[in-house]
Amino acid sequence: MFYLMNKDSVICSFDLLKPSSWSVDAEVVSYVDSAYFKRHVHSVSLWLRNRIPDIHRPVVRGLKAALGIRSLYELISVTHLISMSDTLWVTESPLIDKWEKISPYT
Repeated sequence: MFYLMNKDSVICSFDLLKPSSWSVDAEVVSYVDSAYFKRHVHSVSLWLRNRIPDIHRPVVRGLKAALGIRSLYELISVTHLISMSDTLWVTESPLIDKWEKISPYT
């Protein structure tokens, strides 16, 4: 199970339906902040589709090979899907991983 976070606040928990593939199909398990989810995310699958880089670009293929990333699950585990444009990210361990450690701004 993964947790979509906004800084240190859980927005929702979700499962990837095909974790060993590049499929962005996901199912929300529970909403913690449903108001934020409805305003900013709308759909975990759509958010994932817009968040992951184009895996067919040469630089992304090279990065995947260098890091040993073979699936969306592994991409999330390595990068937390962090972005420079917002404070949303993904973790498997919201009690261990904290925004201060993950943030590109700190």
